[in-house]
Amino acid sequence: MALAYPFFIRARVRGASDGQIEKLARLLENVIFRVILIGGRARIEARLNHYLKLAPEGDYVDALAVGMVSDLRHQGWWSYWSDKAVQDALDDANFYGSRITNYILWRYELYLCSKTGYQAPLKVGYADLISRENIEHIAPQTPSDGGPVANGYGPYEDAGDPENGIVSGHWMNCLGNLMLIAGGHNIVIRNHDFGLKLDSYGKGNLLNQQKEIIDFVFDKTKPVWDQEAIERRLRVIQQAAAGLWALDKIS
Repeated sequence: MALAYPFFIRARVRGASDGQIEKLARLLENVIFRVILIGGRARIEARLNHYLKLAPEGDYVDALAVGMVSDLRHQGWWSYWSDKAVQDALDDANFYGSRITNYILWRYELYLCSKTGYQAPLKVGYADLISRENIEHIAPQTPSDGGPVANGYGPYEDAGDPENGIVSGHWMNCLGNLMLIAGGHNIVIRNHDFGLKLDSYGKGNLLNQQKEIIDFVFDKTKPVWDQEAIERRLRVIQQAAAGLWALDKIS
């Protein structure tokens, strides 16, 4: 947020309306999300400093939005945070422990709520996200006795086709296998077999992302959570993210 505060101050000083402040918030959230998601050695401060000093004729917020969106789409100096860079970053195999994972999955939950017509107040507010929501590995990091296949998961290691293994194919910690869950719920289900976990996801839970897990399973009568299910869910989250952080939604 430290990157955003000077822009809000400058906009208010220049007489921005509440509507323009909301537009500025959408713009800065989009830019800062990209910066945190992608990381790397490229520094955003120098790019933003140019716009902080901007003294355009007309509306300050509109000038910021037009300039930054154009740079994200066309300017090599901003290409670190382009739409392609965002999609490539969302493909990463190591989201567990990342400081942005909870936020991505929370925004995905709000996206799912909007599809059902659910309106505010939010089912899970941002304060709840920070204070009590955990990250659940759907296929657990440590399978229970009997091995993953016996407990309703796909093979963790596949010597013949490593990409098919949840661990050997690097699917364990990708977004497709991670889910928001209340801390107490997470403790209860631990590393139980997939059938028991799936049943708990569908019982009286607030979060749509838990209830929809069954939709990614190929055989609903004999549910298995394997590499293909994880990849299907990952692609759906990526598609949602492309819309949530679309540059067209800023204006």
